[in-house]
Amino acid sequence: MENLLATTTGIPFDQTENLDRFVFGWLDYALFSLLLLVSLLIGVYFGFFSKQDSTTEYLLGGKRMGCFPVAMSIVASHISGISLLGIPTEVFQYGSQYAACVITSILTAVITSYLFLPVLYKLQLPSTF
Repeated sequence: MENLLATTTGIPFDQTENLDRFVFGWLDYALFSLLLLVSLLIGVYFGFFSKQDSTTEYLLGGKRMGCFPVAMSIVASHISGISLLGIPTEVFQYGSQYAACVITSILTAVITSYLFLPVLYKLQLPSTF
């Protein structure tokens, strides 16, 4: 039973003497701070120096974006951190029956891209709600 309670690092829960190895060092803090700083600077730059004429311009991006960035935005909106952690756990726990969800997701994406998105684009709607 103890093996089932092991963490992903392979350390059983009752062995806490090795936990001091898993702490942030100065390099970890430096990289984490650098990532936060870069993210902050990008937000400040686009918040103060980027011009949008209206909320529609902001929501639609001026309709100057190509297919690839729009597709990546849709994929990033669809796939969350919960999905990245939960789907492998679901497959490990219950088997490959999750493949049915993948097949229906692909079918839904194709139907959405050819049926709904052209209609929403022609209606000039900034949101589906």
